Amino acid sequence: MCLPAAAILTAVSTGIGMIAQHQQTKAQISMYNAQAQAAEANKRISDRKQEQIAMQQLQERDKMDNRMKLVAGTNAAEAGAGGLQMAGSPLQLMASSYDEYNKDIYNWEQNKNNAIYNEYLNGMNYQNEANAARASAKNARRQGNLAMVGSILGAASSMYGIKQQYAGGKMTTIYGGDPVGYTDKGPVVTVKRDYKMR
Repeated sequence: MCLPAAAILTAVSTGIGMIAQHQQTKAQISMYNAQAQAAEANKRISDRKQEQIAMQQLQERDKMDNRMKLVAGTNAAEAGAGGLQMAGSPLQLMASSYDEYNKDIYNWEQNKNNAIYNEYLNGMNYQNEANAARASAKNARRQGNLAMVGSILGAASSMYGIKQQYAGGKMTTIYGGDPVGYTDKGPVVTVKRDYKMR
C-alpha cells in the first residue's frame, strides 16, 4: 500500500468516527436537555400545587370560622330566648366551643404548613433533577469534544506511523509502457530503493 492510500483511509476512517461521535454526543445532549425541561415543567406544576394547597386551606379556614360564628350566634340566641345571660353554663359552653375551635385552627395550620412544605420539597427535587440533567448535558458535550480530540490525535499518530514506515525509501514503478502491466520483458515491477546508509 502506498503512502497516499493509507493516509486517505486513515483520514476517512477518522472523519467517519468523528461524525459518529458528534451524532452520539448531540443525541445525549438532547436527551439530557429534554429531561431538564421535563423536570422544570414538573417544578412549575409543583409551584402551582403549592398555591392551590394554600387556597384550599384558606377555604377550609373560612368554613371553620363560619361554623364557629354560627355556633356562637346560636348559643347567644338560645340563651337570650331563654332569658339567660351569657354567664355561667352558657358562657362555659361558649368557652368550650372556642377551645375546640382553637384546637381545630392549630391542627389546620399544621396540616396546611406540612402540605405546602411537602410540595415545596417536591419542587426542589424537580429543580435539582433539572440542574443535574443540565450538568449531564454539559458533561456529555465535553466528553464528546474530548473523544473527537482523541480521534484526531489517534489519526495524527497513525499518519506519523505511516510516514515513518514509508520514509526510508522511494517507490519506483518500472514497466515498458504496456497499460495492462506486462511488457515483452515481463510483468510490472515495483522496487523500493533504500537511500539510508547502512
